[in-house]
Amino acid sequence: MAQIDLETLRERIRQMDFQRGTPEQIALWREDVAEARANLAMEDMTPTIDEDAMFAMMLDEGVPPA
Repeated sequence: MAQIDLETLRERIRQMDFQRGTPEQIALWREDVAEARANLAMEDMTPTIDEDAMFAMMLDEGVPPA
């Protein structure tokens, strides 16, 4: 699997026009991501370190899950 270029992805996300989440929404999304990650681990489908970093960065940028 290819390595994810987080800085390039972050730059592209910052250029996009979308409604970013509020701090309260982002906190809820973080809980949802933690639950989803636990479910994936139970299915032996643990995300890679790069995938974890990508999803964390997207939450930091307020990207809605949809």
